[in-house]
Amino acid sequence: MGFKHILFRMAQCISLVLILSVSAASSEKKIIVLGAFEWPPYFSQKLPAGGFITQITRSAFARVGYQLEVKFLPFARLIQQVKQGEVQGALGIFHSPDRAEFMVYTQLVYNTEVAFFARREQRIDVTELESLSGYEIGVLRGGLTEKMLENIGLKLSPVNTVDTNLRKLLRNRVDLVASSKLNFQYLLRQYYPMQQTEIITLQPSIKTYGVYNTISKKFAYQQIIADFNRGLELLKEDGSYQRILQQHQVTLDPSTGFQ
Repeated sequence: MGFKHILFRMAQCISLVLILSVSAASSEKKIIVLGAFEWPPYFSQKLPAGGFITQITRSAFARVGYQLEVKFLPFARLIQQVKQGEVQGALGIFHSPDRAEFMVYTQLVYNTEVAFFARREQRIDVTELESLSGYEIGVLRGGLTEKMLENIGLKLSPVNTVDTNLRKLLRNRVDLVASSKLNFQYLLRQYYPMQQTEIITLQPSIKTYGVYNTISKKFAYQQIIADFNRGLELLKEDGSYQRILQQHQVTLDPSTGFQ
């Protein structure tokens, strides 16, 4: 075998390795790490597919070449880690001007209604928030509802998990809890079924918040946001979004604009 032939075969082998390397790299999904807190049925480590927001997010990212990894943290720590760039973003976050300074929001993923919960024997009028100054109210530490009620001057009892607030309400350690209706009612049904009749949902609701995914400004967020939004649109177009909600027995909120 001549020297030129050996060189030719070596060149062929090198070319083949380069082609395979490029092909493998192009077929690999980009990894995106988002933080989340325990907020069933939206997302939870204990739920099938991690909850419906997790499944929607994972499916939307997969459509555009990303692999989603979720890191569960207490809520206040999650917000801090997004701010510092310790995670690339967060699942299911409400919008606020303060948070928009360090994170960028995707298109709307879902809506959630926040309301007050009380023990059945309580007779509390929540029409005027200012009239609640004599009550102790359980809230999620670091949440927008905590900040809103704090600005009014109400007496708050912040905790790290909604489940803690639910237990405190059942044990008469707080007078009210302000929480997402879907989340609070899920926890009550799932973990305290014999005590469901002891808790009522007060009307009117406090507020309806949009649920978004976010990317920290510490990262190159423009492309990630654009890619996720495109993936979400694909889920909407072929009916996958609605099917995921049906799998998790969640009602489609018409205010999301999804048909």
